[in-house]
Amino acid sequence: MNDQETKLREEIEQDAAAQAAELLTKARAEAEAVAAKAVEESAALRRAELAKAEALAEARCRAILSGTGTEAKRRWMLRREDVIASALADGLKRAESAPDAERAPALESLLAEAVAGFAPAADGLVVSARPADAALLTPQLLAAAAKSAGLAEAAAATWTVVAESALAPGLVVTAPDGRRRSDQTFAARLVRLRPELRMQVAELVRAAADRKE
Repeated sequence: MNDQETKLREEIEQDAAAQAAELLTKARAEAEAVAAKAVEESAALRRAELAKAEALAEARCRAILSGTGTEAKRRWMLRREDVIASALADGLKRAESAPDAERAPALESLLAEAVAGFAPAADGLVVSARPADAALLTPQLLAAAAKSAGLAEAAAATWTVVAESALAPGLVVTAPDGRRRSDQTFAARLVRLRPELRMQVAELVRAAADRKE
C-alpha cells in the first residue's frame, strides 16, 4: 500500500471516528432528554396522585367533623330537653305541694291573667279548680283578681267556682257559653314556659362558652 492509499484510509477512519463521536454525543443528549422528561412526568404524576390523596383525606376529614358536630349537637339538644323536663317536673311538684299561704297568691295571679283575656265581657265566668284549690278561691280573692285584671270588682260576684277532682293544680276559666277556655293549671303553664326555658338554657351555655374564651 502506497502513501496515498494510507493517507486516504486514515482520513476515512478519522471521518468515521468523528461521525461516531457526534452520533454518540447526540445519543447521550437524547437519552438525557428522555430521562429528564421521564423524571418530570413521574414527578407530575406523583404530584397529581398526592393532590388526589390530600383532597380525599380532606373530604373524609370534613365528613368526620361534620358527623361529629351533628352528633354533638344532637346530644346537646337531648341533654337540654332533659334539663328542661326535669325543671318542669320539679316546678310542678313544688307547685302542687306548696302550702295554702303560697298557693293562694299564685292562684290569684293565674286568675287575674285568665279573666283579663275575657275582658270586657267577663261576667258569668266559670272558674274550675281541684277541691283543694277551689277552697282558696274566696270572694275576696276573686275580687282581688278582678281588680288586678282591670275589671270592676263587681264582675267577680258573677263568677262561679266549680270544684273538679280530675283537674290538675291551678285553675281553668271558661266563658258562660263554653266556647272560650283559659287553661291556667300549673302543668299547662309550665308547658307553655318550655320555649322560654330553651332560650334561657341556650343563653346560659353561650355565656359559659364566652367566659372560657
